[in-house]
Amino acid sequence: MTALVSAPLTWVHQSNTSTGLVYPQGQPKMKTEQAIDLVKQMLESGQPFFTKKALQELGEQLRSLRTKGSKVTVKSLNGITFEGVVKLGHRYPSTTSADPVVREYINLEIAIEYKHPARLMIDLNMNDYGGEIFVNVLTPLLVTHEVYLFGKQEEVWAPKFAGDAFNKAREAWEKSEGRKRFEVTLSAAGGHRINKIVGFACGSLSRPGTPKAAFQHALLATAKKWLDGKMMAEQGDGKKSSCYMQDPQYTPVDREILNSIGFQQVDDPDGFLKVDEQSIVLSMAPNVPVKHIIADIARPAIVIWLKVEAVDTLMLDPDSSRIRQMMKEYDELKIGHDGDHFWNAKVYVRKTKDEPPFGGPWNKAPSAYIYTVNMGDTNNLEPVMGERISRLDLDYRYTRCRLAEPSEMPTQEEAKAIIDRLYASGVPFFTKDLIQDIWDQIKREPARGDKILTKDITGAVVECEVETGKVHQWLLDDDTKLEYVCKELVLNYQCRASLRRELDWKDYTFQHWEPCSVIIMHRTHEWDGETEQIIPRRGPVDREVVTKTFQDKIQEWKESPAYEKLKTILSSSAKNHEIDKVIGFALGTMSFQRFNEDGSLDTRGGWRSASQHALLLTMTEWLRERDHKEKVLCYSQDPAYSEVDRKILDEASIQVIEDPRGWLEVDEHSIVLSIAPNVPVKEIITDIARPAVIIWCRVGFDDGLVQGLTDPDSSRVRAMMEGYELHDFGPDADIFSDAMLYIRKSVAVPTPSSDGRFT
Repeated sequence: MTALVSAPLTWVHQSNTSTGLVYPQGQPKMKTEQAIDLVKQMLESGQPFFTKKALQELGEQLRSLRTKGSKVTVKSLNGITFEGVVKLGHRYPSTTSADPVVREYINLEIAIEYKHPARLMIDLNMNDYGGEIFVNVLTPLLVTHEVYLFGKQEEVWAPKFAGDAFNKAREAWEKSEGRKRFEVTLSAAGGHRINKIVGFACGSLSRPGTPKAAFQHALLATAKKWLDGKMMAEQGDGKKSSCYMQDPQYTPVDREILNSIGFQQVDDPDGFLKVDEQSIVLSMAPNVPVKHIIADIARPAIVIWLKVEAVDTLMLDPDSSRIRQMMKEYDELKIGHDGDHFWNAKVYVRKTKDEPPFGGPWNKAPSAYIYTVNMGDTNNLEPVMGERISRLDLDYRYTRCRLAEPSEMPTQEEAKAIIDRLYASGVPFFTKDLIQDIWDQIKREPARGDKILTKDITGAVVECEVETGKVHQWLLDDDTKLEYVCKELVLNYQCRASLRRELDWKDYTFQHWEPCSVIIMHRTHEWDGETEQIIPRRGPVDREVVTKTFQDKIQEWKESPAYEKLKTILSSSAKNHEIDKVIGFALGTMSFQRFNEDGSLDTRGGWRSASQHALLLTMTEWLRERDHKEKVLCYSQDPAYSEVDRKILDEASIQVIEDPRGWLEVDEHSIVLSIAPNVPVKEIITDIARPAVIIWCRVGFDDGLVQGLTDPDSSRVRAMMEGYELHDFGPDADIFSDAMLYIRKSVAVPTPSSDGRFT
């Protein structure tokens, strides 16, 4: 029977003394703006809204509730547990919007309500009370009562009638050209390992009014037949595929029909738990966010669902940025039918044939606003000594930035057009004046609550709030909490591609937009709430070990053919350029301890960094020999440097400088070295200078607008490179990536125009 309405449970905060949080007024609240930022940050960083662990725990509770009836618990995005009382069989008089007459209703079943990010954003805005919301609104998995009119019997077809209707539709499908084309489409996944099929919300075969259900099940029967043949050919053991079907609308009649064709009906959410990298998943126009759930938990071999659009158009199963990002890993193929029974569904085949168990869609160091806990002033505290080691490596948190004078927000497309128009016009996104001004403000050591001013690319003033000493909580994958404290202020750089991608993450109407190319972040440290001390990170590799590695890599580099070739090219093509300094950017740390799965020390990163610093020394050595000088200025900028790195580099006459001083030192008399950095070095240099010599990865045509890149080759970078000669000096690609030598064609020093632009 189809429920007339879903009635939410009443959710009450379940006290948890381990969090140290007390809610004297009952239900926990938080600032609406903070809650919105939480959802945005989670979506941006790739943290999952749905996990198999959470689904499994809720499923186990529901199995018990369906037989006993009791309480159920759920968790909000910031880890707060809420408890609801299930009242199955509860009868009460009421009305509905469709029927104003008072009638008797009954809570006959329970169901899961899935809230994807866009739905959460809508609920946050609808449940705002004076700038605050109750935290239970931030819960992506909820339980509802399915309410029915008491005493009413729903029409369900008899088994024979329903079975005949399905067989008739299946026969029509089997005879169609669409079925033949569908099998050809499936053959595109011939090399994939597949052993199961999972269907979601395919509709009831025994309820009137669901004409497309029979054809969806017929299509899955074709897929199963194809997969059984594939498994027989590959394995030869006669083992057949499994096919699981999840839809709360299924009746006992449906289950009988499904069993007859080798399909197994499973309860919600067990279908999601079956999905893995060896699955075929089908879901067409469901009333739950199947796409987003799958994007969070797995990368199936094949997915069959409605065509993923460039914009979010459906509320129940939207095409969010996370789904669009996932679909970059798949080839889109036609289903093989005209779409009458399958809407505009497409078959998506994963590009990789063998896929390891899915580790999650996240792509950044977590920086989400989980739940803010005011722990007092922690500005002057130092790391506590002891055996406990921080679980954080080098992590950052964005500050809260808002326009000093709020203005009307553009639409997503209008915002992209603004970015593109300014970029095409040549307006510098990065200037030395902007970087210097922000650095000067940071050096004044602003206190918590103070504002640092910057400007976005339109010239509007933006205020960034300082949170030094503020403690936050972050929910880990295993549902344990990690506290971290905001400490040092640092700069973060966003090029055109980054600013545009940020807009793609906003699948909802955003309430503020500050397109800042240079913004403020806090370096964060894990926090011990009991001792109120910073938990130290793992220390660097011993200095003696790093020193030997550095010396070995210097010798190894000098013995390579690329070493002599590089010096020969420089002596021939850069002999007349005025050069007075060498600057390295993001060459990495030589001393960070990384470990392999077997527990052994991973030395590859340190070797790579040591070799790149050896190359930096070569540039200094060549310049010293050319100009007959005893000493040449050599700087290197990387926030990841440890004290061990600093001492070793100082002994080698490489001066480690603080970000952002390196950008301020770069000019037309510089040699710049940067290989595969995690900041947009090329974009920044292009806007602020025309160095005499540059070594960085070969400039191509990937501007990062489609696939996220930290150091993209934009049109500006390509235009700048027209003024440089390209030389391939043949370094080891494993160590130096695709590094090339670029020498400015003009020996004369170019000068920017009055507005800072280079022509």
